[in-house]
Amino acid sequence: MIISFFLCVASLVVSTVSSAIDFTELTSSEPKYASPTVLDRGDTEYFNFTIPSGDDVDIRVRLSVYSGDADVYVLKPNDDDDVLPSSDAYNFHSEHARGDDVIFISRYVLAELRENTFNGESLAGKYFRVAVEGWAAHGSEYAIEFEAFTNPRSLSDRHKTALGVIFDECCSSEESLCEKWRKGDAHAGSGKELDLCHFDGNICDEDGNLEEFDARRLFEFNREQTEDNCEFPSEALKNLTTPSMRRFQMTGLYQEGSYKKIFKEVTLANVADIFEASKSANKLEHFDMAELGVTGRLDVHLGGDCDKLPLSLHTMNIQGNRITGTINKCMLEKLHVLIVQDNDLTGALPELDDPENSNVMVLVANGNELEGALPASLVNGNFAKNLTHLDLSKNKLSGELPNEWDVPKLRALIMEHNLFTGELPATLGSNSPNLQIIRIGDNAFNGTIPKGLCDDEARAEVSLENNKLNSGGIPTSVYENDTTGNYSPGKNLISLDVSNNTLNGNIPVWIQRAPNLKYLNLQNNKFSGNLPQRDANWPSLIQFSARNNEFVGKMPDKLHFGATFRTEPTLINDQYYIIHYADVRNNLLTGQAPSWVGEYKGSQIQFARITGNIFDCEIPSELEYLNLDCREENGSIRYAVNKNDEVAGNGEAANIEKEDSAGWLGRKGSARRVVVIGFMVFLCITLMYWIYVGIIRQWLKHMQDVRRDRALGGRFWELEEEYQEYNRAIMESRQMATANENNSSYAELTPYVVNNNNTALAASAQTSSSTINNTNQNPFRDSSPQQNHGDTSSDSESSPGHTRRRRSRNEHERLSERARRNLMRAERVGVESSSPSSSLDSSFRGRDGLFGP
Repeated sequence: MIISFFLCVASLVVSTVSSAIDFTELTSSEPKYASPTVLDRGDTEYFNFTIPSGDDVDIRVRLSVYSGDADVYVLKPNDDDDVLPSSDAYNFHSEHARGDDVIFISRYVLAELRENTFNGESLAGKYFRVAVEGWAAHGSEYAIEFEAFTNPRSLSDRHKTALGVIFDECCSSEESLCEKWRKGDAHAGSGKELDLCHFDGNICDEDGNLEEFDARRLFEFNREQTEDNCEFPSEALKNLTTPSMRRFQMTGLYQEGSYKKIFKEVTLANVADIFEASKSANKLEHFDMAELGVTGRLDVHLGGDCDKLPLSLHTMNIQGNRITGTINKCMLEKLHVLIVQDNDLTGALPELDDPENSNVMVLVANGNELEGALPASLVNGNFAKNLTHLDLSKNKLSGELPNEWDVPKLRALIMEHNLFTGELPATLGSNSPNLQIIRIGDNAFNGTIPKGLCDDEARAEVSLENNKLNSGGIPTSVYENDTTGNYSPGKNLISLDVSNNTLNGNIPVWIQRAPNLKYLNLQNNKFSGNLPQRDANWPSLIQFSARNNEFVGKMPDKLHFGATFRTEPTLINDQYYIIHYADVRNNLLTGQAPSWVGEYKGSQIQFARITGNIFDCEIPSELEYLNLDCREENGSIRYAVNKNDEVAGNGEAANIEKEDSAGWLGRKGSARRVVVIGFMVFLCITLMYWIYVGIIRQWLKHMQDVRRDRALGGRFWELEEEYQEYNRAIMESRQMATANENNSSYAELTPYVVNNNNTALAASAQTSSSTINNTNQNPFRDSSPQQNHGDTSSDSESSPGHTRRRRSRNEHERLSERARRNLMRAERVGVESSSPSSSLDSSFRGRDGLFGP
């Protein structure tokens, strides 16, 4: 009796749940349904359809995703009406990763279902159940369509011939190539005879021409990746695109966690050829050639004005290739969806002309080398009115964000890991009513967080980490003065990360009451005040980090951290856990140390971290393993001595806590650490200086001399020695002249004389009894040998009592300066040693042309 009672209750509960599900029926008269609302991530909407009279039909279910990402699943008719289709329970499911999804159920599959499941009974009137699941965090807009075809479809001869060419070129050399193409199935055939009209992921029109072409399964191989890939079958693929191709999907082969090339080389010129071939039919809407190693310039090979693109094309996915160039303005104005992430694109994003008929919805260009500022026309005006997803992360974009934002449909804004600066515009928070995901961390934004940016009801994820936000804290809610009760700030917020800034203030009340908040990261700021101490706080919270702040007061009880310690961590796909933790290290918490932390000692998936605070010295025995600092009753602080490496509440946390241990450098931020590091820097700089002075500078000087010697044809050292000897003679002559002046007589200085073929010092220490022979030409004079210095007669030795003509001191200095100039010129220009010229002024010319006269 008891067992029967419980079975009845269980049956009643299941029936109640099943009856609560609303199914929208898709019929031949109303085959298409457009969802009036956005399908959030994790949500599901249900449909059903029946096969028309007669079982000899083909079924197609098409899911058109306008924004976001969703998948469709179909469950065959069965006797258990309580089983619902889902990603875990289905017989047919869509294959496409983004955009439109299609399920094709061949008449041959329906025949097998009729025989094997219903013993030959007709399927007419039996319901197929359909589920559409949302996968995009910012939501998905979609329409679903049901079609039944009574006329049998078989691949046309034109397309069968084209596929045969591809098979011969790419699959015939080895048995391991194109494994599934070779194998095929019982209804579609195999190899060159494979009928793609009945092969997974491919759809044909009533004439047997391909409408949907999915090549991913065709090229699967069970061998290691080699360079023996086939040439890109450009001509055969061009034939496949006409006359009915709507969706062309040929991504790289994903195996063992990475994509593998299918063809030896693919260029954008090949892509342009396919586009050109499809223009005659003008039906191609979706083109996907991702992860194939495509090369070429985007702004060149597809046309400067996008003239190579078919007019019908609205979605282009060429991510994960090696494409260079810039993004053309025309691409943003013509396409609905442009995905160019993880390429090598450069340059700035184009400023748009604000076309009234702009239909762009998705722009994904992360993982490139884009530069410059964010154009205002991207986020304000006609272009932005339909924009739903903008991802420009991991580029080199810079400058301030536009002041005016008006993005009524934008659901995801992702611009992290760039070089943006300035303050966050106020309109980003106020004029984005549907913005669910905001990821703008890892930039250099400063100032305050605008109101509405975090607490708007639409927000699901806000990431502002690793910026320079330095004014105020997390703002209070824009609804704080609302008395109607119609608004619930942060009601959909799941994750908030403002770590690694310099924000201050308390934790706002609206955050503490956010019903769905799971992840809150406040670490490395200057937040202060008390940590929330109410059981009703953040009921969904599982990860809380307030490390390295200035919070005061007592440590909250474990029940005050929401679901962190109230629930067990969840195992995801039997592979990993979502960790639950509370981290309040390095704050100013006082009072009794929380003994409950010891309950999670050794746990890898659920724990609390509390070191770096100053609790009372009556440390509970449960926390002795943490080796905490504490405050004595007299107010003095007793610093703990590390006895072991286990300084946190779990094995994983122990490794993290080591970074806060004192060590020989001292604790982080301590005066000892500053002094030690400063002294080490001083020693390094001093050592580098003496290495430079003692070794590097001498070596550089030597290399400079060697270079000069080469420029002078090997005479540098000879000229340098002569110049030094000349300087010594000048000094001796000046000393003697000074001595003669004291005796009321001047001595004549004999200049440094250089003959045509050699140099000699013609200076005499006893200049009063010497003469200058005019027959020896002085190379430091002007080139004219008849230069007049006031008297055309030569100097001669004068007898005692005679008056000698003396050169003035100024002329000696002039000759000395001219000698130095000519020697410096000689150092720069080199010399022709084979035929020395008559004077230094004209003899030194660069033999290698590197030096001029």
